[in-house]
Amino acid sequence: MPSCVSSPSSFTLLPEIVARSLPSLHSSTGTAARVDRDDGATIHLAFFGWELADGSSVLEAYKHLPEQCMGAIGLTLTARQPPRFYHIGTEQLAFDHTVFRDPAGVTVHAFKGTWVSGASKLLGRGLRGGAEQARRLRWTAALKRFCPAHARVAQGAVRGIPNPDLAWLAFQDIMLVDLLFNSRGPTL
Repeated sequence: MPSCVSSPSSFTLLPEIVARSLPSLHSSTGTAARVDRDDGATIHLAFFGWELADGSSVLEAYKHLPEQCMGAIGLTLTARQPPRFYHIGTEQLAFDHTVFRDPAGVTVHAFKGTWVSGASKLLGRGLRGGAEQARRLRWTAALKRFCPAHARVAQGAVRGIPNPDLAWLAFQDIMLVDLLFNSRGPTL
């Protein structure tokens, strides 16, 4: 398979996105950036964290689906792809993969990985998030007195790379290679 590694022509942090998103996500921390590659592709990246110690509900990590955010900025959902998996040491993170088309007809691949400490033991793998699963997770958490300490969301939107495998590789090359895993979960 051909490599999709391309030097970014620019890397721009987006603190205004973080400032706007933290209150609505009830998140403790966040980072967002835009990468403009020399080949014309762009990749928007975001990483948010929730800490129980901050008084926030770490279950907020499951609430917001890409189709809600991307739809709000005018993109049309065209497909839900099978999840993608990424390994950090012995840990495996699952990434939801959805495909959109912007008004100009450009393909956008969105990848979202949600990690909540202990959640896979509670509900199993394959959680996408969204209102229905958030309700199920909250109900099950209350029933079993599940109180996770940490949650993380790593996400990216790859615009201008129509091939799903090459879009995934671009996301890995730009963001996922920098993820580490510690007792609080994935970190940048």
